[in-house]
Amino acid sequence: MSFGLDIVTLDQDGNEHWIEVVDGHTYNLSPMWRKALPGLIGEGSTSALEGLRCLDILAALETGLLDTYRNADEYIALNPSNGWGDFDGFCEVYSKFVRLAHKYPSGIVRWNG
Repeated sequence: MSFGLDIVTLDQDGNEHWIEVVDGHTYNLSPMWRKALPGLIGEGSTSALEGLRCLDILAALETGLLDTYRNADEYIALNPSNGWGDFDGFCEVYSKFVRLAHKYPSGIVRWNG
């Protein structure tokens, strides 16, 4: 099973633009998401990100990104035993999410899974 994340923005004419963060990201990496974003996800699912405004979650995203690199061994220990996903893939998606949230602070996170 997998999920996707997008950021939706509006242009000057009110038209929606969907910016893909990831499509088909494995649920097996959910423990890493929960570790990086305890205040946003807690013990729940990444679906808790649905509808949040990027500007409102930037501080949490940045703190989580720093934590992934400071405590990489703890995240690597969360690599799924079935081999579906790993720390490197998580970091690639998560850092892209942070970059796009900075680029589109008024954007709204859309989750699908």
